[in-house]
Amino acid sequence: MKIKFLIISTLLFVNYINCQNTKGNLYVEYNITKGLIKSKEFLFVNQDNSLYTTDFIDFNNELNSLSKKNDNYIIQEKRLKVNKMEYYSSLNKDSLFFVSIFPNGKKIIAIDKLPKIKWEISNNQTKKIGGFICSKASGNFRGSKIVAYYAINIPIPFGPFKFKGLPGLILEVYNEDSYGTKYTWAAKKIVFNQKLKKNIVFNKDNYHQKIVSYKSLIESFDKKMSNITKKLTSRSSRGSSTKLISKGRLGIEKIYEWEL
Repeated sequence: MKIKFLIISTLLFVNYINCQNTKGNLYVEYNITKGLIKSKEFLFVNQDNSLYTTDFIDFNNELNSLSKKNDNYIIQEKRLKVNKMEYYSSLNKDSLFFVSIFPNGKKIIAIDKLPKIKWEISNNQTKKIGGFICSKASGNFRGSKIVAYYAINIPIPFGPFKFKGLPGLILEVYNEDSYGTKYTWAAKKIVFNQKLKKNIVFNKDNYHQKIVSYKSLIESFDKKMSNITKKLTSRSSRGSSTKLISKGRLGIEKIYEWEL
């Protein structure tokens, strides 16, 4: 079987594609920037389903965990550890299943009912990404302003992370928020007609763990962060202000549907 490779090297794609090639399975590798963290993430996809995977992250932050700016305190984690993740998505289903895998092999299985992004497509705003003509689209996803560029000639309606619903494969996506962490996903490598070694459709029978709601995980995490905040602020020196000003979550998901 002939496999056609498309590799981005800096700003260069070797572009070899026709419409028939885009109807099978694809493998896409993305370069990711999340604030100070840089990594790679991977998309296995066809026209109906997708599996998006990430690797373990163990990041050491050189900044102090508690630093003073003017009369306020800014919290920074000294060390950030992120589990390996698998996101299973289907085109015609709002719910997404994801598996969080700990270094010791423990797994948490959760279901996340995604809000539908109301994409606004700007057909007159295009740019070339590795030889592909890409149209611009913008929308709001859980409190973040999202800009995406999708390949017109690759009619695969998926992209990285939880982004989907555009008439072409998303090759680049980033947020334009006034505060919080800056996120960027940029396609580095695409393999067309890829024979997938992974099952990209979620099957609960493959896991013995109970499936929990994403809402319950977020509420548990928020409670944990609240306790960390209290501990850190209690370490501030006497006679100084310990007031913490927060605009809310700083990640790509800032506001959830159940909070509106």
